[in-house]
Amino acid sequence: GKGRAGVICEEPVISPDFYPSILEMVGLPAKPAQHKDGKSFAPALHGKSFERGPIYWHFPHYSNHGMQSPGGAIRLGDYKLLEYFENNTVQLFNLKEDIGEQNDVVEENPAVVAELLALVEEARDELGDDASNTLGSDVRPVGQVADPVTLTSYDPDTPYFMAEYDLTERG
Repeated sequence: GKGRAGVICEEPVISPDFYPSILEMVGLPAKPAQHKDGKSFAPALHGKSFERGPIYWHFPHYSNHGMQSPGGAIRLGDYKLLEYFENNTVQLFNLKEDIGEQNDVVEENPAVVAELLALVEEARDELGDDASNTLGSDVRPVGQVADPVTLTSYDPDTPYFMAEYDLTERG
C-alpha cells in the first residue's frame, strides 16, 4: 500500500514497531508471537489515528561510557519518567514543554508518577526483571539462529574487528 503524502504523525515509535508495520504495509499477516512489543504504525501513514501506548526502556547495568547508571524509563504521551535503580529515585519530564529534559516535574505531578510507575511494575511482572528477582509471567525464550555464521574476526595485529561480509573472499 501507499501512504498519504505530507502526513505527519506526532506519536513516537520505537524499533520493535517497524516489523509489524512493514508486514501490514506489504499485505502480510501479523505474527504477534514474533512482534509482541511492536505496534504497527501503518495507519498513521494513511492519516489515520495511531496511539502507540507506553514505550519502555530497561537498562539494568552500567554503560561503557560511564554516564549511565542502572535504570529504566517509560514514555507515555507528553511525559517521560526515568527510574534510577541504585538510589530508588525517579525524575519526570514533560517533553511537550521541555524536550531537553532540563526541568524535573516529579513534585508537581504525583498522579502522573504513580500512573507511570504502575505501568512499569506491570511490565516487570509480565516480562521479568533479574535486578529485582522478578520472574515474569510472560517471559519469552531466547532467540536462536539455525546454523549461525561468524560475521567478525579478530586479528591481533589489527586493533579492530573486521566484518566477515566485508572480506572479498567471503563474497
